[in-house]
Amino acid sequence: MFAAGLVAVLAAAAIPQLTAGLERSRAVGAARYLASRLALARSQAVARSANVALLLSATDGTFMAGTYVDGNGDGVRTRDITAGIDTVVGVPIRLSSLFPHVALFLNDPAVTSRSIRAP
Repeated sequence: MFAAGLVAVLAAAAIPQLTAGLERSRAVGAARYLASRLALARSQAVARSANVALLLSATDGTFMAGTYVDGNGDGVRTRDITAGIDTVVGVPIRLSSLFPHVALFLNDPAVTSRSIRAP
């Protein structure tokens, strides 16, 4: 009986450490994913000899990450993306589907004031 109680107490003490480690690994995974997307955009820019940008946009309570290539030589701009001049490379990815329970906050006050969190 004593041994079972001791095991239960030790298991209960280990659970917060396990959840903290899980949260840390989720955040590191998301950061590495975004870093790899930036590196991919850079390599695509070199290969195409054009400006390539990674756009993080707030959509439906989460963020979408899309890579766009400059179509008219003035850089990748939101109005050019809307007009179809700057085209998407690949398919934009919903970050909450790849990294559930990871919140992303940007330094843009307009975006962070809405406090968008991944479900």
